[in-house]
Amino acid sequence: MQFQLFLTLVMALLLVVFTFQNPNPVQMRFMGWQHSQIPIVVVVLLSVLIGAIISIVLGFKQQSDLKKEIRQLRSELEDSEIPPVGTEKGKE
Repeated sequence: MQFQLFLTLVMALLLVVFTFQNPNPVQMRFMGWQHSQIPIVVVVLLSVLIGAIISIVLGFKQQSDLKKEIRQLRSELEDSEIPPVGTEKGKE
């Protein structure tokens, strides 16, 4: 977790350096949409924002799937006739 935070901070720092070193406007075309002069910082920040939103949505989906699997496995464990390890009487 700490490595991921460190990597995120390094990437954010690189993004800030890149945007300050490239303040020039650029021509942008995307799927038939065209804008003649837009600052590159807007393009970069918009791309980062869209990437972050996609990552968050996919993360929530993965978290939901894992919680569902945990509930299913707990249900299977409760339904099984064999007691979980460590609950046998007489063993110390």
